[in-house]
Amino acid sequence: MAGLVPESLADILVPPASKPAAQRNKRRIVTEGRVISGDEILKGLMEREKASAEKDRRDAQRALEADERKMMKDQEEIEKMKRKEERVEKRLAREQEQKKKADEKMDRGKLANKKFTK
Repeated sequence: MAGLVPESLADILVPPASKPAAQRNKRRIVTEGRVISGDEILKGLMEREKASAEKDRRDAQRALEADERKMMKDQEEIEKMKRKEERVEKRLAREQEQKKKADEKMDRGKLANKKFTK
């Protein structure tokens, strides 16, 4: 503005600084609302709510079934471990009995288990 406006008035004539366009708050346009204007829209809304409720019910049912399956699996694992422990105990008892018989046989000799009649 050199030459047209004196330097002392140049500050007065300069427009005030405005915010850049990127920083301005943009107005949001509502694209869809829940205005119930007819039976069709009401039916659609009810169907969506019903479908949502059904989905929630199915999800809860699946979660319950999953919990039941987990409990059954845990119970089967416990029973399996008990059976295994019982087999080990029986095997150890059988081995101990065999060892005891072998020791008795060694103590009494080869003919200790045979009965003789006179």
